Amino acid sequence: MTMLLPRAKLWDAKYSVEFQFNPKSVSVSHSARLKEIATAKNSETNDLGSKPEDKTISLTKEQELERMGVTTVKIQELCFDGIDSTGHSVLYNCGTLLGWTYPVQDSNEGAEGTNEPPTQIPELQFQWGAFKLGYGAGSITVVQLTQADVKYERFTDQGEPIRATVSVTLQPTAPNPLGTNPTSAGQPARCRI
Repeated sequence: MTMLLPRAKLWDAKYSVEFQFNPKSVSVSHSARLKEIATAKNSETNDLGSKPEDKTISLTKEQELERMGVTTVKIQELCFDGIDSTGHSVLYNCGTLLGWTYPVQDSNEGAEGTNEPPTQIPELQFQWGAFKLGYGAGSITVVQLTQADVKYERFTDQGEPIRATVSVTLQPTAPNPLGTNPTSAGQPARCRI
């Protein structure tokens, strides 16, 4: 009996790329906005020690991500070799990855044919078997592909690429894509005396 290993894949509503082989490495990093966190904490009380008026501010998705800091996922040295199991060529897969790094027109910004420039790169879904970004994260992560580095390594006699090594950088679009800390599941405001 042959056991099929799950393959990592990225997809949107129109296209999908299935990685033929496991990557050499996957690194997940997050950079917190410490200065802004300290400023927000200090502004919770005014000079007299009382709390300022309650002001509700609604943030856009991009502002919320900026406030929480940036999480990135770097997937290094993915190999594409020949035609994959879905019938896609190396050129198709690499071209799709590179294409996802370009801005597209947001569906909420108006009808096609307007003179407004594209404003954001498309949202994709990323999944790789049981791999998760954090303890409480889901197995499918909504991301944007912020960088794709393609190195074509073999070609047919007509010049068509038949092998490539690719590294990609993904940025999850959720404010906290890593899920919750398992130690934070206790009752709030409890302390041991």
